[in-house]
Amino acid sequence: MANFKQTTYCPNLWKEAYIDDKGDVYGCCVKKPHVLGNIYKEKLEDIWNNKTLYLFRKKSLAGQLSCFSRCTLTRSKTEHPYNSPTAPFSSLENLSIRFGQACQLQCIMCSLDHKDKGSLDLKKILPNLDLTHIKLICMQGGEPLLIKAAKDFFDHAYSLEKKVSFLTNGLLINDEWAKKISICSPFVYFSINAATKKTHELINKGSKWEVVLKNIQRVRSARKKYYSKIRIFGHITIVIENLPEIPLFIEKFKRLGFDMINFGFDSSVPLYLASHLKEMLYLRIKIRKALEDSCDCDKIDLHQLSILGLA
Repeated sequence: MANFKQTTYCPNLWKEAYIDDKGDVYGCCVKKPHVLGNIYKEKLEDIWNNKTLYLFRKKSLAGQLSCFSRCTLTRSKTEHPYNSPTAPFSSLENLSIRFGQACQLQCIMCSLDHKDKGSLDLKKILPNLDLTHIKLICMQGGEPLLIKAAKDFFDHAYSLEKKVSFLTNGLLINDEWAKKISICSPFVYFSINAATKKTHELINKGSKWEVVLKNIQRVRSARKKYYSKIRIFGHITIVIENLPEIPLFIEKFKRLGFDMINFGFDSSVPLYLASHLKEMLYLRIKIRKALEDSCDCDKIDLHQLSILGLA
């Protein structure tokens, strides 16, 4: 292994790929550093070592990857196993696919067009999508359970004995899907975005707090029934409206039915915190107190809170 004091090493470029709802392929889910190809036109295996991706891997190794310094996903500048800008297709382990933008909610921070009913054409992309070496697939929307192509792909991937997970608003999980999720998914994320009914329904416009909580329990019941090891995550995308509820979410996430929790944040939040320093410092004290009082700190992903200076 090589160890660089100054590095822009991004492991995603060697082990992950992201396909958006137009078929464009990227190195990660924030569409960085550049479009690498299109799954309608090329096989994923050919894209994996094309000239574009080769160039960005080379820049990553040389400390010249421009998106690295702004990245909120890369966790640390550590040793890495790759010294070559090429990688065998078998090294591609994680695949994320956004099947469409359709969603029955209008979350206040979401920039997607939830009324767009378009989706990836499964029949056209499957011939170019060799899943042989993929260990984990993450489906995205919109709401995946509202998009037929996503649901059909879930069944297809499971027929190949692949593990498929996704982020959901939680409203459409019936008994059938609770069973499928508990059997086929290593984890599922509920985008709850709050610790209380009032704030949840303010942010996830169109949602019903009680329905989401009921469906979390539905998955928990299916997990028990089918002896599953699925992990149920509660996810909050931090916006100004839910900032005050972060400590409460840390305190009560187990009571809401989650095994683990994590966070993301809207682009407006860093600027807001920078201009409200007293509020930020007070919130940080409350968050740290909640963490001190928690017996489940190992179940809380603090990476994004740390980036915001809140943990």
